[in-house]
Amino acid sequence: MTAWHWAFDGIADKPQCPASVASFMDRLVDLTGLTKIADLGVQTAPDGGMAGGVIIAESHITCHLKPDGHGFIDVFSCVRFDVPAAYALVHEAMGGWWESRRLR
Repeated sequence: MTAWHWAFDGIADKPQCPASVASFMDRLVDLTGLTKIADLGVQTAPDGGMAGGVIIAESHITCHLKPDGHGFIDVFSCVRFDVPAAYALVHEAMGGWWESRRLR
């Protein structure tokens, strides 16, 4: 079995708050067909950025947003998922400019 590990790096231009980031991660789990087993929530960092995560039966999804809009979204799964659909959702939810790359 090969892990399916994708990173989405970019700059969001849509305003975000913890609730919108949590909603985005829930939508990402649903869209990819992965299985959410624990929500780690989204926390605001002292610098105003945000970080959140979801544990999925297949591994994890994390999202880190800096106050200036730079973002890092990581999806690690032991099963394949629809990367173009995930990329489209990242762009729809966050706006701005994003790139995706397979890490493994």
